[in-house]
Amino acid sequence: MGLNTIQTYIAWNYHETVPGRYFFEGQKDLVKFIELAQQQDLLVILRPGPYICAEWDYGGFPAWIYSMCKDKIRTSDATYMKLVDRWFKNLFPRLEHLLYENGGPVIAFQVENEYGSYGCDHEYMNNMVDLLKKYVPSSLLFTTDGASDGMVKCGSTNRTYTTVDFGPGGDPSHSFDVQRKFQPKGPLVNSEFYTGWLDHWGEKHHRTSADLVASSLDKILALNASVNLYMFIGGTNFNMMSGANMGGDGLQPITSSYDYDAPISEAGDPTEKYWKLQKVISKYTAMPPGPQPKPSEKLPYMKVPLASSQSLFDVVSQLPANVSKTPQPFAWLDLAQGWILYEVDISGASGNDLILDLGAFSDRASVFVDKKFQGILNAKYGSKLVIEHGQTLDLFVENEGRIGYSHAMVDASKGIKSNVTLNGSPLLNWKMWPVRLVPPEMSSTPTPFLKMLNRKIKNRNNDVTNDATWVVPSLFSFSFMLDEPKDTFLKLDQWTKGAIIINGMAQKYWTEAGPQKTLYIPSTYLQPHMKNTLIVFETDRSPTNASDFYIEFVDTPIFV
Repeated sequence: MGLNTIQTYIAWNYHETVPGRYFFEGQKDLVKFIELAQQQDLLVILRPGPYICAEWDYGGFPAWIYSMCKDKIRTSDATYMKLVDRWFKNLFPRLEHLLYENGGPVIAFQVENEYGSYGCDHEYMNNMVDLLKKYVPSSLLFTTDGASDGMVKCGSTNRTYTTVDFGPGGDPSHSFDVQRKFQPKGPLVNSEFYTGWLDHWGEKHHRTSADLVASSLDKILALNASVNLYMFIGGTNFNMMSGANMGGDGLQPITSSYDYDAPISEAGDPTEKYWKLQKVISKYTAMPPGPQPKPSEKLPYMKVPLASSQSLFDVVSQLPANVSKTPQPFAWLDLAQGWILYEVDISGASGNDLILDLGAFSDRASVFVDKKFQGILNAKYGSKLVIEHGQTLDLFVENEGRIGYSHAMVDASKGIKSNVTLNGSPLLNWKMWPVRLVPPEMSSTPTPFLKMLNRKIKNRNNDVTNDATWVVPSLFSFSFMLDEPKDTFLKLDQWTKGAIIINGMAQKYWTEAGPQKTLYIPSTYLQPHMKNTLIVFETDRSPTNASDFYIEFVDTPIFV
């Protein structure tokens, strides 16, 4: 391709999922990743945050930090800065031997991330510079902000190198003029040249013309500028780590796929855009020797029938409940991603119409009376619903992703955050069950919820013709054998919304909303010569016909 440097974020919430415990093993082995880049003669630029955006949950902040800092994130607040320092104190010693001055490939670190889009607190930015210099005193530090006077003024410092970011289209010299106002000398740098764009559930898939991106890149390189392709390789928000944005219509959850219409796809395959950008780059630098990249071999089409199923209510009934007089949010249960099932007695309710009001909650709640579905409440549309009389009220509340951009991210609480009332009277004495699909350390060890599910599945021979198996939320189990694992895409056309779990990895789907219609399953999450079990956790509406209880694996992704 002709590129010489890898630039990557370091997500705090990926490595310190539990306060004071750090995970850098397996897929989280940052040092090994950097060493692999060095073996390929690539330099490395690191963006350690602590805020990274990246459409990642909470912009990279650990969920647990909210209860400690609330709206003081990205400020000079003493508690916040102390937590950042603790994180850096664990992170940077791991990287010391990889710094350029020590013979490693790491040449620079970004300070914060596009701070000019969030605030204008130069004291905070200078405190962040001091903190980074404490650990990497000799390394180049830089900032990046959108190419506008206001953003760069607020996000840059006179102690770091100032860069800008912008996408294709227009004259790049205008954007670099902004950089020059604040960085009179040194190379022109676009730290994020957008090769595509992100997707939200419920919107059309974003595609950016390969010709437009190539033409704009040509103009940038003609100015002898340095440029980072964001994204060069698409990715996947495994284990439900996709974040959200706040739009005019409320919360905008981000898809599991972060394919980004990048030059190299989510599955690692070169696209038309890759070849066109390579042709442009070859005008300015020699192409490295060696073979050109090829698409990975994919599994052939495979259709897998249902093996068994379990109702969510049946699974949690075997688990101990968390009890509180009032409903509690996710943080109270130390739950970062997933769902909470809330339950309360309503047998004493009176009146012809029962008006349920959830008050303040995030983000989406399915409502049941005596396990009978009543409706869905979405925080951006309202908190009230007329329900039937009954003995027990259940609320199944989903965290659809924490906001990772703009001041809206200061409210990162999820779940029910106030009293829940029925005809104006608070409902008291609640039971709560966290539905956690991935353990806090994001290992392959099953959570208590999945352990109970697996135990019940082993003891059940399922008949999908029984209407009781169609009650949602439910978990549907599918098993298959493979001689040789290969990359594949899971197609869930007849399923509605929920998550899948396979061999320790989880992803969310929302087929009904789109634009993502398939889930990328890398070969590394499939096992040869033994049973692979995939769970479909359907939260909204399962198939209506017994013949539709199946899943499909296909060899190409589907976006609409």
